[in-house]
Amino acid sequence: MKKSLMKEENGTPKRQWSLQDFDVGKPLGKGKFGRVYLAREVKSKYIVALKVIFKEQMEKYRIHHQLRREMEIQTSLRHPNILRLYGWFHDAERIFLILEYAHRGELYRELRKSGHLSEQQAATYILSLTQALAYCHEKHVIHRDIKPENLLLDHEGRLKIADFGWSVQSRSKRHTMCGTLDYLAPEMVENKAHDYAVDNWTLGILCYEFLYGVPPFEAESQSDTFKRIMKVDLNFPSTPHVSSEAKDLIGRLLVKDSSRRLSLQKIVEHPWIIMNADPSGICSSSRDFDVSSISGSEDETEKEIYPRNEGSKVTNDSVNKKKLFVHLQTGERVSVWKCLLINELDSISYEDDKTSVGGNGIHSQNLRENEVIARLKYLNHEPRDGTHLRIVLLASGGHFAGCVFDGNSVVAHKTFHRYVVRAKSGKKQSSKDASGKTISSAGASLRRHNELALKKEIQDLLAAWKSYFNASSCVYIYAPSNNRQLLFNGDKPYFSDQRSAVRNIPLTVRRPTLKEARRVYEQLVQVAYEVEDKEVLSTSGHNSPSSVVTTDNGTQDIGEPKVIGDLEKDACTHLEEPVEHPITRESESESTCITTPLHEASQTGNADKVLELLEQGLDPCAKDERGRTPYMLATEKEVRNSFRRFMASNLDKWDWNAAKVPSALTKEMEESQAAKQAEKDAKRKARAKELKKLKKEKAKKAQAEAEAAESQKAAKAEHGRGIGSILNTRAESTSGKLITKEMVQAAEREKRAAAAERRIAAMAAAAATNGSSSTIPNSSQTKTGLAGDINCSCCGTSLAGKVPFHRYNYKYCSSTCMHVHKEVLEEN
Repeated sequence: MKKSLMKEENGTPKRQWSLQDFDVGKPLGKGKFGRVYLAREVKSKYIVALKVIFKEQMEKYRIHHQLRREMEIQTSLRHPNILRLYGWFHDAERIFLILEYAHRGELYRELRKSGHLSEQQAATYILSLTQALAYCHEKHVIHRDIKPENLLLDHEGRLKIADFGWSVQSRSKRHTMCGTLDYLAPEMVENKAHDYAVDNWTLGILCYEFLYGVPPFEAESQSDTFKRIMKVDLNFPSTPHVSSEAKDLIGRLLVKDSSRRLSLQKIVEHPWIIMNADPSGICSSSRDFDVSSISGSEDETEKEIYPRNEGSKVTNDSVNKKKLFVHLQTGERVSVWKCLLINELDSISYEDDKTSVGGNGIHSQNLRENEVIARLKYLNHEPRDGTHLRIVLLASGGHFAGCVFDGNSVVAHKTFHRYVVRAKSGKKQSSKDASGKTISSAGASLRRHNELALKKEIQDLLAAWKSYFNASSCVYIYAPSNNRQLLFNGDKPYFSDQRSAVRNIPLTVRRPTLKEARRVYEQLVQVAYEVEDKEVLSTSGHNSPSSVVTTDNGTQDIGEPKVIGDLEKDACTHLEEPVEHPITRESESESTCITTPLHEASQTGNADKVLELLEQGLDPCAKDERGRTPYMLATEKEVRNSFRRFMASNLDKWDWNAAKVPSALTKEMEESQAAKQAEKDAKRKARAKELKKLKKEKAKKAQAEAEAAESQKAAKAEHGRGIGSILNTRAESTSGKLITKEMVQAAEREKRAAAAERRIAAMAAAAATNGSSSTIPNSSQTKTGLAGDINCSCCGTSLAGKVPFHRYNYKYCSSTCMHVHKEVLEEN
């Protein structure tokens, strides 16, 4: 690659690196394509890792595009758990990558040394990996090769993801089978398309390996491993002992269906992670900071010590004024909340301050920079024996949450929730009463009672926690407005103790719950990396507290630019840039990000203009200010096809992979696609014609069924009209009447009576046959309908050989006649 001298915005040349800029030390590792060495930048004494790749090996294995992609991705990723790539350079035979140095080396070594990790260590590493992968997936990056050999540990024990050789940046599914055998997902083994979920699968594999010491699907042969992966043949040994929560997390990650695997957000919220993981991500017995200097926020003066500026807006500057910024000897800058170390009225006197600053009040202190650093260091070595507790108290809107912490462990917690605010009102009942509007409703009385009950419950709890307050070093409170009276009696707190410092929480607090109290505490004690280059790497000569950097000999180096700034500027100039950070083709070392006419033609959808510009020699690999190639801006299919047609006829002219053009489009391919499309269209038309025919047949069938039903209905109606003239007359006269409930009940009674008469008649007939009774009277014969001269009382039809329907002294041939005759009698 050819070096090019790039100009920065201010006109100063960018740093060009060479091997003479580094003192190369011992080898750190060896790979297939090169070696990694410990190195130190000559000017700044900054320690880095120098990865040396031999060009001969690149030519032999044809890994140009893979290396370019690795550099492109790793350069642009900025996360505390991702190994930084600061820059690169080359000579005639080798390519050198300037990497962040991970002091403790591969996690694989520690895993083999200890056999397996504790649940606390494993959960912390899984949490760090999850957060880093969530960041990568937001940038559309899939790692695809996460394993203990590719995970490094820095001097604090913080995990770093390295080796992005198999990584890919893509919004669509991929089909390449890559990675390491024991960590492959089922969709890769079965040669199916895969997406981000392969990284989630690997998290389950790593969690199992951290806890048991071996991958879950390890087998003697490759084919056996493939079979176990495809079957998800997951077994949990009896030793070492692993909690059921950890097994649950592993089981929910190692699911064959990628859509059912636990999401990264759900992993962070899993109970096993919450109970065991250290939010700081540090797994080390001596979690100490190598502090080189400490500073206040940007543009901070002694007049701005007080955070209460009336009418001030909540901006980033106001947040920064509540933080302390610490420069580490590694060149990084971190921040902590001031309330973690000092009180609100305390001030800090920096080493470059020319004025002597006194205290800001009776209870305030003026702390030197070294005193604050000493407090920060002591904070990391506090004994966890219940003598240095921290308490969080949250009270708002009828909700209270209290939590006692010893380090990261919860010693005690309690929550209260009372109905004290009327819906859609937004005020407590006591506030309304204070305004002079006395309300005597049941709801108001209930709210008044709940306010008093809540205050009593909180005061009783604070009294019960007296031993915790006596052993606490700090109490963090959040009680806005009149909620303060729940915790304070005037200016005196109910939990008053001379040892404890009472400090307000400088964060936005949601409804007080146990989960919210834990979240607030984790935010307060967390050390945040400040990764914005313009703030972290400021080299201005202003004598402000934020620009002080203490060198190894103790003198202040203010005016000389830091070499690490050049390293990081080579890596990436803006944190918010997308991952498609430009990596040049072989003829360049860097490329200028500008919008070309090819970008404009592609974005406007002018296919002819695009083809014309490509034939004129415009570079399709050029990227605009947002890192997008012309092909990425194309919204029309014809424009994209123009790029692909030109690629087919000029395959070796450009690096089409860098141009993001997926594949060539030849004339034969277009003809084949047209034939396939025509075949699809013909099938679609035939299918539509068939559906139309079926629809017509169905309509005809439905019409025929409707006609048959209509004719059947007409026949029934004609049969009903044959009952007789009187029946027709009465039916017509009563057709419009509504049947009442009483009529239905009467008809039901008559049916039951008729059935009873039939049973009696049957019994009488049986008795006559057996000769057990005398001759049945004529009246009985009439009732049974055995006489041949009896007719229907309504229509006159003979009842001979029939069992009649009876009502009173009348007999009927059918129930219809019975109802009609009943209505005739009622009208008469």
